[in-house]
Amino acid sequence: MPRLEQICDQFASKELSGAGGGGGESTHPSFRLWLSSYRSESFPALVLRNGVKMTNEPPSGLAANMTRSCISTRALQEQLSEEAAEPAAAQRLFFGLCMFHAVVEGRRDYGALGWNVRYDFSIADLQITTRQLCQYVGTSGSTPEAISAVARLAGDCNYGGRLSDERDRRVLLALLEDYCTPAILSPSYRAQGLQGFEPPADARSPHDHLAHIKSMPGDEPPDLFGLHPNASISKSLREMLSMCSELRKMGEVEGLQTSSDSANGAGASGPGAPAYDSGGDSAAKGDDGAEDSGLALTCQELLSRLPSQPFDLAMVRARYPMSREQSMNSVLVQELERYNALVSLITSSLSELLKTLRGEQLASAATEQLFGPVLLGEVPGQWLKVSYPSQRTLAGYIADLRRRLTTFE
Repeated sequence: MPRLEQICDQFASKELSGAGGGGGESTHPSFRLWLSSYRSESFPALVLRNGVKMTNEPPSGLAANMTRSCISTRALQEQLSEEAAEPAAAQRLFFGLCMFHAVVEGRRDYGALGWNVRYDFSIADLQITTRQLCQYVGTSGSTPEAISAVARLAGDCNYGGRLSDERDRRVLLALLEDYCTPAILSPSYRAQGLQGFEPPADARSPHDHLAHIKSMPGDEPPDLFGLHPNASISKSLREMLSMCSELRKMGEVEGLQTSSDSANGAGASGPGAPAYDSGGDSAAKGDDGAEDSGLALTCQELLSRLPSQPFDLAMVRARYPMSREQSMNSVLVQELERYNALVSLITSSLSELLKTLRGEQLASAATEQLFGPVLLGEVPGQWLKVSYPSQRTLAGYIADLRRRLTTFE
């Protein structure tokens, strides 16, 4: 990795020397460097800053996912047709595995309704399972024993090895019983009993699978994923909230950029003038000051809603002593200790942010992490680490916290 950073640094140096007219060696305009890498903490930051980042995400939708799976396993499909005694039956089993892979990845779009934990299934899981299908079907034929062995390996090793929740494992095994089963060899088989989601009648090549996938219905009911029909409502609501959140963040970022651009333009009186005027009342500082003053007012408003003094735990212990007859008194003291810690964290972090906005101290790492959520009206993550679970906005969270504190008062 350090050597890679040196090489890329040399590319940038050559480009600058060529652009400056120094007569040095320059990089060819058509030169491109393509890098493919797993996640790594030692990956050079220089390459990330100067490069165009791309990521390979699973396609959205059952048909698109199955299309990618068929294309990625083209060689294995041909091997399956050559080695299997009954190629048509083996291809139906492969189609069931492709649909199963698309279903387990598609359930992630339903959030907690799909999986209790979000798992990173990959195309390699399907490729390994397909190789095992080639091995068992090639030696034993499309028998119930061979199909059961493939399903067992997929449920316990290939896919099941990624699962950490016992209930998710039960769901995965139930899905395998629907998509990797001897019943798929029957012409009357339908995935989850739904019309239009059946394997191809006589597929012999990847092109046959792709043509059949294109003819499948575009509507993907939740029943296909083993979920209740009302799960589509939760999925649509989740997608809508995610889109609105992203649009709100884009709007905030665009507003900050517009303020910055207008400030730079207002502060310059000519092409060679500085971006900021030396005076204290320049227009360049006006927009930034308005932004900071708005955030400062928000901090002051939040601080005014919180109690100035924590609960007196010594007084509470004296008034509600712990005894066998009053066991809930210990729970009361523990809850008050947690709320004192939460209120202390919120108060101190908002006070530090307020001092930073006023220029009284430098911004720390914790303060920088607080700036974005407070600006967007979200509860900061450092608060949620010591808080009770909540999905409210920042204003609703503070109001709810105030009501909880009033209950103890």
